[in-house]
Amino acid sequence: MLTFVEVIKVYVEAALSDSYPRIEDIRSRANFIQNIVSEYLADLMQCGVAMLSDALSWCTKVTLEAGYVVVLETAGRSGHWTPHLHILMTSGGMTPQQQWREVDSFPFTVLHKKWQYHLCTMLKQRVGTRAIKDTIDALWRKYPRGLVAYLEEGKVPAGGEGLAYSLAQYVVSPPISLRRILRYDGQRVRYWYNDHKTKRRQEEEVSALTFIGRMVQHMLPKGFHRIRYYGLHAPCKVKKVKGLLTVLMVALGRLIKGTYRITARPSYRERVLASTGRDPLHGFVSNVAGRKCLPHPKHWCCAHV
Repeated sequence: MLTFVEVIKVYVEAALSDSYPRIEDIRSRANFIQNIVSEYLADLMQCGVAMLSDALSWCTKVTLEAGYVVVLETAGRSGHWTPHLHILMTSGGMTPQQQWREVDSFPFTVLHKKWQYHLCTMLKQRVGTRAIKDTIDALWRKYPRGLVAYLEEGKVPAGGEGLAYSLAQYVVSPPISLRRILRYDGQRVRYWYNDHKTKRRQEEEVSALTFIGRMVQHMLPKGFHRIRYYGLHAPCKVKKVKGLLTVLMVALGRLIKGTYRITARPSYRERVLASTGRDPLHGFVSNVAGRKCLPHPKHWCCAHV
């Protein structure tokens, strides 16, 4: 199994060339990501939770258990391999005495140091080689203020209630939508994206195989969960604390509004039942023939019995 140092080396080489002259190169890169890198991505998601939990307890001087929804994204705006996390956290947490502790402010700069500490600690434990330890020690000297952990300063924006919905749409979308593809002539692909640094629209043209390689590298192994729940949002705890949190929020005078559930698209049977009150899969009497009919759930026809 490759060490994390070798993983970094492979990605640096790939980033420098970023070309796939053969279809075998695309397959090998996709297999490499699915078989090896995905293990580190799972640890990366846990590091994000550990970082916020540590920072939350450090700020309040109390051990708090908050709720976290961690979303993993591997694609940047240009389609390159850029793993990063989006984390939704509750505005407070539960104390060991089962009391809710509200947190109305959060230090911005402390996250950089906390993120650096937890990420480097994970790599040291996960890899455990002398090479990775030397690399991490060099990173501490190179970045004394910590690594980048972006947090929007100020109060939560007014549209924050719809953040989960927007993030869900972002996750299920492909790295590059079809409307961003400007031209394809059978050999080369030209597309556009909004650059983070320049804040302007950028256009890029690459070979067809390079474009395919940029897309398939974001296909993680089957069964890998891009969205994971930790703390109070963990599936094993959410039902237990739901009632308690509702009582606490009412006692604190906070209105529980604007909440919603993201559910799967209702089936034909569910839509008909909701609009007419009648189950289309149950038998009914035809007004014309007077015979009992059973509608087929897929082919939109009735079978007379």
